[in-house]
Amino acid sequence: MEFASFTSKKMRILISGATGLVGSHILTELLNDIRVTFVCSLLRTNSEISHPKLSEVAVEFTSLEKISFESNFDMAFCCLGTTLKKAGSKVNQFEIDHNFVLNFSKFAKVKGVETIGIVSSIGAKTPSSNFYLDTKGQMELHTVELGLEKTVFIRPSFLFGKRKEFRFWEKLGIGIMKAFGFLFIGSAKKYRGVEAKIVAQTLIRETINAKIGVTYIESDAI
Repeated sequence: MEFASFTSKKMRILISGATGLVGSHILTELLNDIRVTFVCSLLRTNSEISHPKLSEVAVEFTSLEKISFESNFDMAFCCLGTTLKKAGSKVNQFEIDHNFVLNFSKFAKVKGVETIGIVSSIGAKTPSSNFYLDTKGQMELHTVELGLEKTVFIRPSFLFGKRKEFRFWEKLGIGIMKAFGFLFIGSAKKYRGVEAKIVAQTLIRETINAKIGVTYIESDAI
């Protein structure tokens, strides 16, 4: 995927969550594009990825203000998120899906970023009786309140793709969705599963091409 259709500017990109399903595809797309000169990936533990354009910085997302960079960035992407099972509690999940995202967005703004693309979820809203959707809704609301020039949220449904960890019920769900996804038509189309790579490409494209303000990319538009 090339950025040439959207911008001729050389870009320095800040990203978090680059080891996740969508984030890993975003990172690959950015590193392979000639319009991107540098990518800084903030993560809690270093990955095994090596690339001349890439710099990984191990951080604590509770104290990003301790990080020092000589130069600013042009754009940021946030793909932070977890499951309740992996987080261990609702408190921990809220910390990652809300607080870490907000902290990263604040840090990006301090470093000159005025355009950010964020992975959210289908059905995100607040208030909501669903804890996960309410958390994502609060994350969106509080990120918008930061006042960046351009903020883009993508709200995918069920994600297809190879994860590092094995999730039995997710594997089962993927099989069902792929077999019967064609039945989701009309207003139910938004619940169809989507390949994580497509989500990544869509978020990059729409973030680079975003208009001033807030943009929501719903699942049926991915």
